[in-house]
Amino acid sequence: MNEKGTVYFFTGLAGGLDETIQIGDVVIGAEILHHDLDMKVMENDQFPGMPTDFFRGDPELLALCQGLGDNLRFGRIVTGEAFITAKERDGIIQRFHPQCVDMESAAVAQVCWFFQVPLLVIRALSDNADEEVEGVYSENSQWTSVSALQVVFRLLEALGKA
Repeated sequence: MNEKGTVYFFTGLAGGLDETIQIGDVVIGAEILHHDLDMKVMENDQFPGMPTDFFRGDPELLALCQGLGDNLRFGRIVTGEAFITAKERDGIIQRFHPQCVDMESAAVAQVCWFFQVPLLVIRALSDNADEEVEGVYSENSQWTSVSALQVVFRLLEALGKA
């Protein structure tokens, strides 16, 4: 937490990019970055000190998540402006080695970094970011959202005990 006691949990759905995890698993963002934006463009006088590789999840919040569920994975989340399909999938995996991909987390991480608000990104996998993304996403979005929500509830409970 920061001195104001503020933290930001950002939760939602993502496409899986790591074959060791499956739909319904939850990825906790240890590292969050843009896959379609060279973050080095942020290295300027307007944003002094902004990371040019990736944003980090808050270490204290990451530690609190340890042991909160068998379906939790900790790793890299990449963000881009469009749904990823089989055509883009392999290139993103080879370049960034992420666990999952979404369309918002890196932007939220950037804002949290700027305002010095601790962030924890919690993403449930709804699909495998492949050619079947549309049908699978629609089919799985409700029940996989519950997976992420359960982690949030467990985390809030752990924070109450901390």
